[in-house]
Amino acid sequence: MILLLGLLFWIMALTPQYWWLIAGLAMAMVSVVFATLFPVVILPIFNKYTPIQNKELTDALEKILSKAGLKSGGFFMEDLSRQTKKENAFLAGLGKTRRVVLADNMIKNMNVPEIESIIAHEVGHYKRKHIWKNIALGTLQQLIVFYVLNWALKSIFPQFLTSTRWNLTLFPFFIILMTAISSFLFGPLGNALSRNFEREADRISLGMIKDKKAFLTAMAGLADRNLLNAYPKGWVKLLYYSHPPIGERLQMGENFAKKF
Repeated sequence: MILLLGLLFWIMALTPQYWWLIAGLAMAMVSVVFATLFPVVILPIFNKYTPIQNKELTDALEKILSKAGLKSGGFFMEDLSRQTKKENAFLAGLGKTRRVVLADNMIKNMNVPEIESIIAHEVGHYKRKHIWKNIALGTLQQLIVFYVLNWALKSIFPQFLTSTRWNLTLFPFFIILMTAISSFLFGPLGNALSRNFEREADRISLGMIKDKKAFLTAMAGLADRNLLNAYPKGWVKLLYYSHPPIGERLQMGENFAKKF
């Protein structure tokens, strides 16, 4: 964060007239670098990652990846249990740094077909290029937010961009306005787009796995063990849910299973 803030203030000082454009594009490049280095540089700082020794599991996951034309740099278990009882799994990284990560809680509580359905969901994100779409959408959002910030701060505070000292002085207002714009203008929209991506990934998962019921038991188990609200109010889903509620995902899974 310190490096990113330093980059932002440097851009403001270097090109005050077009800082919002250059900073927005710079954030896109940072996102690509971060996505690439995240699993091999950032994650190991906070958790321990050990290769999964269960060959039945790794072979099953390898087949799921191969169906989508993906290769993994390895299958790793994350010691998430020392922080929480919640379960998590993800594909992290781009290119050669891509790896499959399963929380130890998930390995303990789910069988192989259930874990297959979860990883097939993550593969769905890659098949639909959701990572790149999120980077593109995030860049567009950041450009709009920075542009509105530029207009608002210059209108309210004429001193904005006249010097780095003034930029630092006005930084609290910068953060407050940026948070407000991002939350109220893009929060619900971003959640809606994310839920759509998650539905696409669920459909791909159901299409890839043989045992459709494994998807249902995996979702139900997650809802139970992670204490998720399967049927939230509409306004709660609109404001806070980046994933479809478990109830909706179960219904979709049941409808999909009936076709096979």
